[in-house]
Amino acid sequence: MRTINNPKKALTFLFVALLGGVGVASHAEEAAAPPGILATYACNFNEGKDMDDLRSTRDYYVNESKKAGLSTPEAYVWSRFKGGVPFNHIWFDLYANLDDFAADAEEWNNADTSKIDARWNALEVCEANVSTVTPLFLGGEANPGSESTFVSSFACNFRDGVGQDEMADLESHIGMVLGGVDEYNGVAIFAATPMTQGPNSADVYVFSINASPTAWAAGNAALQSSPGGPSLLRHFNATLDCSASLWFAEQVVSGPE
Repeated sequence: MRTINNPKKALTFLFVALLGGVGVASHAEEAAAPPGILATYACNFNEGKDMDDLRSTRDYYVNESKKAGLSTPEAYVWSRFKGGVPFNHIWFDLYANLDDFAADAEEWNNADTSKIDARWNALEVCEANVSTVTPLFLGGEANPGSESTFVSSFACNFRDGVGQDEMADLESHIGMVLGGVDEYNGVAIFAATPMTQGPNSADVYVFSINASPTAWAAGNAALQSSPGGPSLLRHFNATLDCSASLWFAEQVVSGPE
């Protein structure tokens, strides 16, 4: 879902593209890969529309893009389960890096996509933004590219006095503790930092991708009862001031062929 000349078309948690494109250095001496890019659309359906209509519009978008020779990036949709966010679903287009995102935006902007845009505009109203995204923790059996997952998301602002050094300390603490909790072996956790921001944007979004609500609940219980869990939770809360939400996620576009 990419538009440029209307409210959805300004430059706009997950997943196989992130794992492959973002990567995690396996040795300390290796240079970190550049961050991935999330082009995000936080949306509310127009009256009478629902997820079935979104999937139908998705099919039209993919088919018409293919006819026009336009690429369709890998994409996921989160559907709100719980939480006070002011929209009911989020569409994510995934890119390995900023160059890929920019090339795709330029291709899309130079094409006649008016019919595709009209279908999206008849479906929903969205706020479009773009963020960098990096992995914070990848369990050994994590599969963020699964067709259906359960997401726990935190919209966070930095506490007073928090900077990059404090965030790096927290990231190290997360890896150290979660790596010793078996229930997190199937979990992937990412941090998304907005490049474009609205008046209510958070400083950073931290989200975990879980196989199911049951797996998410089991992970929470195991963390709280683990030796390092309480200390990590205190460290997290001392670094970030967050509001939480829960989502069901599904893959909606498999990516370029």
